[in-house]
Amino acid sequence: NEVQSEEQQQLQDLRLGGSDLEFCFFVSHDETGCSCAVYRSLEKRMIAISFRGTCTPIDLVTDASIVQDAWVEGEDVTKEGVMKIHSGFR
Repeated sequence: NEVQSEEQQQLQDLRLGGSDLEFCFFVSHDETGCSCAVYRSLEKRMIAISFRGTCTPIDLVTDASIVQDAWVEGEDVTKEGVMKIHSGFR
């Protein structure tokens, strides 16, 4: 059925990483306990980072912080276009 296959294609296109989402590596920070997995999609030209959820009480403090640092240390976070990262990942 042509309509069904078109709907299936639309659903597939809505998937986060396309049909080729590939696991790349896992990162764990010993001091903070933060850990994440990195995936990529060559089809969508996208990188996805999946962080582990809250596991310990100190994670609650890190999660609640809304402070962002510059991705490149020393850049001014108040300038438009400067890439930022949650301070808990620094």
